[in-house]
Amino acid sequence: MNKPFSVARLHIALIVCLVCLAGSFTLAEPIPSSAILQELRSFGELGTVLLIAAHPDDENTRLIAYFARERGYRIAYLSLTRGDGGQNLLGSELGQALGAIRTQELLAARRVDGGEQFFTRAIDFGFSKSSDETLRMWDRQAVLGDIVRIIRSYQPDVLFVPFPPQSGGGGGGHGHHAAASILGLEAFNLAGDPRSYPEQLGELKPWQPKRVFTHAGRGPGGPPPAGARGPNPAGSGAASSAPGSPAGGIVLDLGGFNALLGESSGEIAARSRSMHKSQGFGSVGTRGAAPSEFRVIAGEPAAQDFFDGIETTWRRVPGGEQMARLTQEAVQAFDPRNPAKSVPALLAMRRLLATLPDSAVVAARGRQLDRILQACLGLFVETTVPEAEIVAGEELKLRHTTILRSDIPVRWKAVRYPAQGDELAIGEDLLNNMPVSRDATRLLPKDTPLSGPYWLRADGTVGAYRIETPALVGRPENPPAVPVELAFEIDGQTLLIRDEPLRVIADTTKGEIRRRLEVIPPVTLRFPRDVVLLRPGASRAVTVEVEATLANTAGSVRIDAPDGWKLQPGRHDFSLSTAGERARFTFEITAPGQPAKARLALVAEVAGKQYQNRLVDIQYDHIPRVLLQPQARLTAVSLDLVALVAGASKQTHRPSQGSGSRRGRAAGSAGVSPALGPQASRL
Repeated sequence: MNKPFSVARLHIALIVCLVCLAGSFTLAEPIPSSAILQELRSFGELGTVLLIAAHPDDENTRLIAYFARERGYRIAYLSLTRGDGGQNLLGSELGQALGAIRTQELLAARRVDGGEQFFTRAIDFGFSKSSDETLRMWDRQAVLGDIVRIIRSYQPDVLFVPFPPQSGGGGGGHGHHAAASILGLEAFNLAGDPRSYPEQLGELKPWQPKRVFTHAGRGPGGPPPAGARGPNPAGSGAASSAPGSPAGGIVLDLGGFNALLGESSGEIAARSRSMHKSQGFGSVGTRGAAPSEFRVIAGEPAAQDFFDGIETTWRRVPGGEQMARLTQEAVQAFDPRNPAKSVPALLAMRRLLATLPDSAVVAARGRQLDRILQACLGLFVETTVPEAEIVAGEELKLRHTTILRSDIPVRWKAVRYPAQGDELAIGEDLLNNMPVSRDATRLLPKDTPLSGPYWLRADGTVGAYRIETPALVGRPENPPAVPVELAFEIDGQTLLIRDEPLRVIADTTKGEIRRRLEVIPPVTLRFPRDVVLLRPGASRAVTVEVEATLANTAGSVRIDAPDGWKLQPGRHDFSLSTAGERARFTFEITAPGQPAKARLALVAEVAGKQYQNRLVDIQYDHIPRVLLQPQARLTAVSLDLVALVAGASKQTHRPSQGSGSRRGRAAGSAGVSPALGPQASRL
């Protein structure tokens, strides 16, 4: 029987699955024994670092690779913005579309260097002359609250800001860089205070990192550009420090070679940085020692290492001494020719882990241990769908497949659908290298929300997105449209593998392509042009396009306009029999009698529900597909062209007040009209 999903449960399940399924398109990638051993060694390390900066590309990828790949620590990059205000060397996408691309480029970079990725609600609105201007545009308290929330949820031991704040919060350089460090330092002081952002407490607890580092001078990945450095020039060799810190700073060798991975931190960092393809940041890997200097700018002093005075093994957890011993034994006994031999030891570690006090790092290591167990079992799972798009109210046809590639006894218990609170019972023992599949059909509720980046669902300001679900703050991307859990039993323990439906495409030139399931409307709408010009009181024909994504779709389409603008006719009816069928309609728009500007919205009504969306399908080989569903809008401008030309001719003798360079992005963007959005800073 087809059972509908519950939208309320879907909302809860999506948030629960967010952390576990980011970047899930990589689930089919092979995991060699060397990578399993690398993960197993990392499981024994509990140190955590959080980098905080303004944009995609501001992170020190060598530092991330060093801590994640060489030392096995947790490390994440918190980019306050998504890079919406930059340039695009790959295509025509700018503004919000570019921000979505750069989000995926950062996730691709983290898959290479081993880090994690977070964001705030701040928007890259273009070049800013000072941190003061930036903080006014960003909604300082809201963005600061986002950083505090991420610190409390991720629970880092140490913070790192690559751009020291300017003396007095101003000065030269990019205002976003200094503002990010100012907010990072403020959040460092507030995250452990229960009086700060008390609305976050309950689901989160206060958390106080030990110290904050920044670049001190020499070494790859730093120092930052001269205009963005602190009051003491790092290049001079003299570095300012917190009380008790050595004047010369702390030196780390970021050029170590990882024999398990066959790469140095410099080579990994170059591959990571090369994911920023929209910015043209392709890099060449480096080999050999790479001493880099850092200094403490807040918190407790340090003499030798980022983690001076911080226990970074399982001994930091009450009762964790036994876990440290079991982990060391598992590493020593690991057989790369037969990883399944490690399964009994891993199961013992899972039993012990369930008895330890919970924390962010313990929970993260628990998820990591499950991934190691799955890899040692050789347990492959996937959930596929015939199409990558679905309309709310349609049947969703799912195929769940698993294959065990070892001789360890494993029983496939069930497939669970968290949004529905239901499960498909399986109850089958798996055999080595024998695929098992089960089909299921579920109904997607008619009120299921459309897919699309969560930070674009509500209108924000020029400087900040409006995020209506606090639990989503910081997350790099949306949770799956339909979360799935596959339950297995191994020696009395349940292994729950979280999954999501994907369409697997066999491309004749690119090979296997995997696409996430997206929820789309039954019709998509489009204005063939973005702007229409006409004289005050004049009329002009405007053509619109309606395309069905669902067969046998009927409804009406209209244009909504503010008072003073007239449209004829009031609506057009349509009936489209096949998916992909298009219809065009013409409306006559009449402007008010005086100069005016208006945003016109194209609205379709189908089965009593309104839709205003067009589809923006972004596809580049280095990132997963990005599907945006912004509102279909047209800007109508009514002006007196004769008066405009006459006025312009009187201005031609005046010198330009801006740089005139699209490459450099003109400064003074604080005066941009919010109605123009983040792209307005390029004008």
